[in-house]
Amino acid sequence: MNDDFSPCAANWALWSKNSERFPFLSAAFFSLIDKLDQDVFLLDAEGRIRYVNDFFLDNAEGEREDFLGKICPVLDEEEQGRDADGAGAGSCLKLARSRGKYVNVYNRLRGSGLQYFKLLVFPLPYDKGEIFYILLREDISSSVQLQQRVMQTEKLAAIGELSTYIAHEIRNPLFAIGGFANSLLRNSTLDESGREKAGIILEESQRLDGILKNILNFSKPVGGSIDALDLGQVAEQTVAIMRMGEEERGISTTLSVSPHLPHARGNADLLKQCLINIIKNAQEAMPSGGSISVGVRRLRDFLELSVRDTGTGMSPEVIRQIFNPFFSTKHKGSGLGMAMTRKIIEDMGGKIEISSEEGRGSLIRVLLLPALAVKSAP
Repeated sequence: MNDDFSPCAANWALWSKNSERFPFLSAAFFSLIDKLDQDVFLLDAEGRIRYVNDFFLDNAEGEREDFLGKICPVLDEEEQGRDADGAGAGSCLKLARSRGKYVNVYNRLRGSGLQYFKLLVFPLPYDKGEIFYILLREDISSSVQLQQRVMQTEKLAAIGELSTYIAHEIRNPLFAIGGFANSLLRNSTLDESGREKAGIILEESQRLDGILKNILNFSKPVGGSIDALDLGQVAEQTVAIMRMGEEERGISTTLSVSPHLPHARGNADLLKQCLINIIKNAQEAMPSGGSISVGVRRLRDFLELSVRDTGTGMSPEVIRQIFNPFFSTKHKGSGLGMAMTRKIIEDMGGKIEISSEEGRGSLIRVLLLPALAVKSAP
């Protein structure tokens, strides 16, 4: 037998011990799976571990004998980390048997971050009617993190291209229009009516230039580093600030933070700015008083920060335009508050959603990606 596939003494002893139960598996099989850089389990039909490879043992507490005969812990982890389409912790084994194989990606909380795993399960039928399963699990957290960064980079690059196009295609002709209007105003032969019209052209070109500057600034990526942040702590600090002066206006704000949450990816200072803007809008929507509920929880692959108020609510038309730049229902303001809030959230890789009904209040949900538990950031 080739030395590369010669099993170590422990593996050979294990195979010899189970040779009657696994006659279709050779000693080379055990040696091969011990060389894989992912967790490999050999399971019986009930999900009990009959063998586990060295890679899993290198990252686990205990010896191989401590796991043999016990229900595979990955089954319960995977069931909790997915939208179950089966029942019970062993449902993926049933699905693998009925489909020929089962593939899924799930996550679990590790410290203050999420670990993402790719799971592959396929059955090993035996001619005596018994079924065994091979379960392979690979940590893909680094790949998920890299994919998120690539998507965000591509998005910011598209925004940069748009800004350049606007500057070149609109600003240059606008500059020429303003220049000719100035030239006309300096022309002594121009009558009063013509001078008035040239003045209007100059004023409107300057106004458009101001709008263009705001659009270009809005299109630029928001500054600030993206780090791991404690979303519950950010919400607690912001709510404490916004509670000041609430009592005189008849407003009460409550905060609910779920325990054992991973950290979120984002910038704490910019996120506080967004949350202040959202809560401020909620307060202004309750001129006669009311209540605001702020919540932080885990929602599948996201962390959710929600703000619900009992204010006047919004019409469908307002909801459709609420995130548009320069749109405002107030007499004062630039109309960039909610537009900038959405931009900041999206620059962090998250998203913001709103639902509202006139006379029944509004709900704004901010969804942020969790910080990932990776061994080394790419």
